[in-house]
Amino acid sequence: MKPSDKEEKYSIKGKEEVTVNVGDEFIYNYHQHTSVGEFSSYSISDESIVTLVDDYLVYHHPERMRDPEIQGADGAGGTYVFKAVKSGECIITVNKEFRGDIEKTENIRIIVE
Repeated sequence: MKPSDKEEKYSIKGKEEVTVNVGDEFIYNYHQHTSVGEFSSYSISDESIVTLVDDYLVYHHPERMRDPEIQGADGAGGTYVFKAVKSGECIITVNKEFRGDIEKTENIRIIVE
């Protein structure tokens, strides 16, 4: 399924705590610019409660990436798609990384009912 085919999902970015139901899917949007060294990473404290079901990138200028004369055109918006699979609580940690160093960490408490 292409990202454009996905229905709108609830974003957890910027939240400290989120309550969802078993079976709900929710997202976290991030920025990635590989040639510059900007990345995102995530971890889930208990993957029996919440799992990652998709992680995709949508490049801002895909047509420029094909041109060998243009460098650094690989900026993209990324999306982690998570799914609540059973009741309980866990923490999703998302790191914003720049050239191997963590610049920002976000911890989001997920309560699954």
